[in-house]
Amino acid sequence: MRPEARVAALTAIALLAGCGGDRATPTRDTTAPAQQALPAPAAPAVLSPTGPGAPPSGEAFGGIRCESEEYTGQHVHPILVIVIRGQRVPVPAGIGINVARKCLYWLHTHVGDGVLHVEAPDRGRVFRLGEFFALWGYPIGPDQLFDRRGAVYAFVDGEAVTGDPARIELRDAQTIMLTDQATLPSPAVPVPATTGLPIA
Repeated sequence: MRPEARVAALTAIALLAGCGGDRATPTRDTTAPAQQALPAPAAPAVLSPTGPGAPPSGEAFGGIRCESEEYTGQHVHPILVIVIRGQRVPVPAGIGINVARKCLYWLHTHVGDGVLHVEAPDRGRVFRLGEFFALWGYPIGPDQLFDRRGAVYAFVDGEAVTGDPARIELRDAQTIMLTDQATLPSPAVPVPATTGLPIA
């Protein structure tokens, strides 16, 4: 299959794969009428695969190019799980895929399952989570995630990571969790079965 046809097929798959999230509905505790129940937190909105800071027109960004083929020099698949206010924030399909130019950045997503695809020509290059977020077009740091200000906690394969989460290196088969909680979220939060996280 020619590279152009392969990219077109991958783009179609990425765009057709839906990724949604359940929305919590406010509830009231009817067993304690003397107390006013607080509504459940609203589910975070499903984010666009091209955020406000995403590079326009498929241009190179931070040395990461958008090309018509996928490379196998470095081919790894970390999993990204984001939990805010106790609810999963979907990582959408199509991040790092420019449909108009029919190209894919070396960091991208195909479907909305949280799997990040790192497919680059240079096996020795280190890619970091902050680069993925830059291509997605949203900020990430120790005190900001998307438009939310406040402490950001990171866990890699269930172990707490200190410092700037943007500096986390992307490695194969690792699970990166970003959350606003200082401890791992509850088992009620859905996580891909392949993560091996203790909250699954």
